[in-house]
This record gives sequence, structure tokens and C-alpha cells, in this order.
Amino acid sequence: MKSQKLLFILLIILILVSVFFIAGCSKKGQCESSSECVTGNPCIIGRCKDGLCVNTINSDCCGNGKCEPSSGESKCTCSLDCGKCEGKVKYNVTTYRGLKEKDANYAQYLCINNVCGVGVDVSDISVLRLTNEVDVRGGFKAEVLTTLDNPFDISKDNATIRVQLKDLDLDVVSGITFTSIQVLSGSELMGEKLISNKMTQVGDIFTESLKLVSSQSIVEEEKKIDIKLDFTYVINERGEEVTERDDSKSRLSESIIFVAP
Repeated sequence: MKSQKLLFILLIILILVSVFFIAGCSKKGQCESSSECVTGNPCIIGRCKDGLCVNTINSDCCGNGKCEPSSGESKCTCSLDCGKCEGKVKYNVTTYRGLKEKDANYAQYLCINNVCGVGVDVSDISVLRLTNEVDVRGGFKAEVLTTLDNPFDISKDNATIRVQLKDLDLDVVSGITFTSIQVLSGSELMGEKLISNKMTQVGDIFTESLKLVSSQSIVEEEKKIDIKLDFTYVINERGEEVTERDDSKSRLSESIIFVAP
């Protein structure tokens, strides 16, 4: 009996000691110094206060989990807080079942001068150099070289048109003067430039750059393109000088995809 009583007392003492030990441990805080509260994120400052780690979010800091445009943060300057500027542009097309959302083939969201906008990735661009011929019977021959990107970004790209005189009829007086260049898609005038470029000898060249516009209603559209040149020249007919005014329109051999942000 005495031994059982002794065991019972020891058991009670052991339980009490455990309770005091657990209670003592529970009073111990999370930290004793701020060095124990380092977050690893420069935008979140951890400090030890009353034994607890207290985090303070540093404003105007990329990585604090808040997109702050007032501090210059955007998808291009702080993707950690604002998200990434990426992905193909979506647009709606009308089908016999109604509107359908499609992903563009080339138009995508890109960072342009630290601003998230619509453009074309350089890896998707091909530079086209397409030639056509102007052949005016009894007048002259010229080669027209059109250089442009495909896809063509309306917001920043230019079309370059080079004209080289290949042949000049003996009856032509004082050469050929080109007066305008137009870039057309059907009846749509996409670009026009008034010029006054005179060519008097075979081999003469001039080059012009044109900014284009597009009336398309969707972000990406494929179009057939015509280059129209207006020109004038003087020809000797039976001893008299006669002024001729004419134009030449030729279609590029490849369709162009236009991206209009």
C-alpha cells in the first residue's frame, strides 16, 4: 500500500512539473531580436516587438504585393506586383453562330518604352523586298522596289519605296518626273506622298518612306497592297513637244498582315 501511495505521489509531482514546464515554454515569445524576423523580402521589414515578429510593408517598393502606378509601377517596370505584360491579343469576329473570341496570330502585349501595349515580337517579323515594273510604251521603264515588314505594325512601321529608271525612250525630252506615291488596299488609301523627283538618265534612283494607316476594325488583318505612281514627262511627237501625265498601279506579290493597336 505504501509503495502504491508513493507511486501515486510521484505521478502527481511529474504531472505538475510538466504543466509548469509547458506553461513556461508557452510564455516564450517568437523572437528576442529583430534579426530573427528577417523576411527575405526587402519590401517587407520584420521587427521584433514584445517577443513577436511584426511585419511592416515598405510602400513604393517593387515586391511588396501592391501595384502602385503613382510610384511608376506597371506591368513593364514591376511584374512582381502588377503582373506580366504578355500574351496574344484577343478580338471578336462575327460568325453564323454570333460573336466568337479569337487569339491574334501576331498581335501581342509587349513592353514598349516601359509601357504595356500591343505590338509584334521581332522574332515574328519578316522583311519583304518586293519588286514591280513600270513599263510605259514609248516612254520609259522603271523598277519599283517596295520594302516593308510583315506583319506590319501600323503604330511604328514605315513602307519604303525605291524607284530606279531602267530605260528611257529617245523621244522623251528632259526625263521623267514622278509626282506622287500612293499605297492602296482596294479603294482604301493607306498612304500617300506628294513628290517631285525627276529622273533624266538610266540608272537614276530615288527612295521615299511612307507612314501607313489602316481602317481595319480588328487588331490584325491581312490585305492585298497596290503601289500607285503618278508621273509626267514631255515627248517629242512629229517635231512638237507634248506633255504626258499618267500613272502606274501594280500589286505586291504577297499579302501583308497589318497590326493596328
